[in-house]
Amino acid sequence: MKEVLEHLRAEICNLPEIPKISKEQYENFANNCVVALMTGGESSRFKEVEGANGTNKNSFRLPNNDTMIEMTIRMYRDAGIKDFVALVYHEAHTVKKLLGEGEKLGVTVFSPKSFKYFDKLFYLDKKSDFEKVLFPILSKKRELYAVAIPNECWLAVNNLKVYKQLVAYLEQPSNV
Repeated sequence: MKEVLEHLRAEICNLPEIPKISKEQYENFANNCVVALMTGGESSRFKEVEGANGTNKNSFRLPNNDTMIEMTIRMYRDAGIKDFVALVYHEAHTVKKLLGEGEKLGVTVFSPKSFKYFDKLFYLDKKSDFEKVLFPILSKKRELYAVAIPNECWLAVNNLKVYKQLVAYLEQPSNV
C-alpha cells in the first residue's frame, strides 16, 4: 500500500513541464476552443447561504455584485478564449438569464443542443453526468484539452464557511 501511495504522490506532484508554444499556436488554440462551464450541480451545500434558494450558485450575486460564472468567463475571455457552453441542470434558468448568448461579456455562449455530441449522448431535459460520459468520449477522440490557470484565480465556494471567507475577501478595499 505504501508503495502504491508513493507512486500516486509522484504522479501527482511531479507534473511534466508545460510545453512552450508560440503566440500564433496559442491564438489558433484559443480561436478553436470551446470552454465547457460545469455549472450544473444541485448546490446542496450552498443552500446554507442566505438568499441562495432558487438560484444556481454560479449565478448568485456576490457582495461586489459579480457572479462566479461571470468572473470565470472574463478570465478565459481575457486570455483570448471567446466560446463557451454552460452545462447546467440545477436552476438553469438563472444561468441562462444571466448569460444570455454572452453578448454582455463579449463572448458567445452556446446551447448544448448546438453541439454534435450532446444530443446523441444525453437527455438534455434531465440531469446527466457529463464528466463520466462526455469527457471520456472527447478525450478518446483527442478533442478534450486543459489549460493551466493560476491558483489565485479560483476559489471553490460550495459551503457557508467558504462563502463567508469570500465575502470577507471582497469587502477588503484592495480586492474590489
